[in-house]
Amino acid sequence: MPKRNDATFVDQEQAFKKLFPYLMPRKCDSLVYLNIDLDLTKTLEFIKNNQNNILNRKYRVFEVLIAAFIRLFVIREELNRFIMNKKLWQRNDISINFIAKEDYKDEAHEHSIVLNFDKNATLNDISKIINEKILDARNATEEQIVNPTDNLVNIFTSFPSPIISLLVSIIKFLDIKGKAPLSLTKDDGLHCTAYLSNLGSIGLKTGAVHHHLYQWGTTSIFITIGSLKRNRIKTDEGFKRKDSIEIGLTIDERIADGYYFVKSLNVLQDILNNPEQLLSPVSNAL
Repeated sequence: MPKRNDATFVDQEQAFKKLFPYLMPRKCDSLVYLNIDLDLTKTLEFIKNNQNNILNRKYRVFEVLIAAFIRLFVIREELNRFIMNKKLWQRNDISINFIAKEDYKDEAHEHSIVLNFDKNATLNDISKIINEKILDARNATEEQIVNPTDNLVNIFTSFPSPIISLLVSIIKFLDIKGKAPLSLTKDDGLHCTAYLSNLGSIGLKTGAVHHHLYQWGTTSIFITIGSLKRNRIKTDEGFKRKDSIEIGLTIDERIADGYYFVKSLNVLQDILNNPEQLLSPVSNAL
């Protein structure tokens, strides 16, 4: 039985799907792109009427979206898979990576933030973790790099170029074989369930874009978030306000089939239509 230190081998899959890694050996061979509008009307009502008692402030849309995706990955576990060494693996943990900028200036540094979550994490738990990590990144100085990923990159890039190439090749080989030390990969933003980019927060007004998946690492899903849109729509009862946000998805199609992806998006929308459920552990709802 094949083994990895960060995932469990998935053997019970349809026979023809076992051929996918051979027909499409690279992530760039198997990318699926999708843009969807998520209805956040109920989500914003929830944010307006509820406060995070731990942080003593209202919840943020970004926090609720991450909490909704975490809940989705727990309920729809096939989304938390990846292909490596031409085999399908179920990840042992749930993790999200995103970039935090120290300030909204061209010269401000960016930090990769990797967040690992327990499957029963609530919105309050998730908000607290996000808030702490962002503050750590934004309070970092030139002399004090608090993010483990940034620190690791700085160490690697201090070597001569041939040494860097050799080290990367060794780690990549170990990762393919499932033997790369967790101390190297657990804080690597490309060894996570999903990479998330909040483009709306930096002023993108044209909706979500599509981002490629990286060949390095095990991340199978890239999510981009656009700007919040507020519209008035006409119904039989008159005009109603609709709040929505566009997200762009780039997915490695080898981890699940199209029906599973579409049903998962419906589950995501249901979570956002009923965000109160995020205040309780998922085990209470199963």
